[in-house]
Amino acid sequence: MGMKTITLNLIEGGLTDYFTILRAERRTSLTFAGRRFTMSKGDLILSRENISWNCDAGSNLSVLSIRRDFFDGLFVSQTADCRIIYDFIHDESGNSEYLYFSCQNDRNVLVAFDALEQELKLSDSHHEKMTHLLMVAIVTELDRARENSLIVPNSTMVSQNRFGKLMKYMGDHYNECTLAEVAEKYGYNPDYLSFRFKMITGVTFSKKMLEMKLEQAANMLLSSELTSDEIAQSCGFQSRSWFTRKFKERFGESPGKWRKNSKKLA
Repeated sequence: MGMKTITLNLIEGGLTDYFTILRAERRTSLTFAGRRFTMSKGDLILSRENISWNCDAGSNLSVLSIRRDFFDGLFVSQTADCRIIYDFIHDESGNSEYLYFSCQNDRNVLVAFDALEQELKLSDSHHEKMTHLLMVAIVTELDRARENSLIVPNSTMVSQNRFGKLMKYMGDHYNECTLAEVAEKYGYNPDYLSFRFKMITGVTFSKKMLEMKLEQAANMLLSSELTSDEIAQSCGFQSRSWFTRKFKERFGESPGKWRKNSKKLA
């Protein structure tokens, strides 16, 4: 029997395969591609090959390693409409690309990943079909929920995709960039960019910028000792009350309460 095209292991670190998904089973700090991340339970990193990563001592991640020949013609046809992830999987530039998804509240992804974990323990005549179906389900759900779950500041996006570069720029400058600035930088008319942005992402430019700021604030609440006021200022919020209001709308709790409860669950 040939080598399996997809495997799942619980490990502390290593080098990513052709396509790799790392999932946090609990709050975990790690170094990935030279960057520091604090992953909440359920978070996923989708990675291309040859990226070095290591968890802090005493921690590990569920690592789904997938070989190139897993992505056959049927898989390609069933995921072609999931443009960002499709382009990511099929990017042959050789760059160290990765996408970060916050999935702790996405039950569909959690259920599909758990089902895939159980399926990988089997080896009957239905095994290959089921693994492909479950991977299609995971990719499709990630694409469907990317408005809220794709954390752009923690992702490289797709380097050959013009819109991906634009999104990456927004993620790198989430605390200061504007629609007019981004439009000028990438050669768009602001009104046209606003229209295209909503058509492609499903949300307005301003809503996506707010989402990026809130996700970065949540990450800083978990990974730093800065006060809520300091984090709000760092993330580009003009007032504490506005930050607190929007954070509570997004996460269901005030920043201070969310930080306390999240650390209890770690």
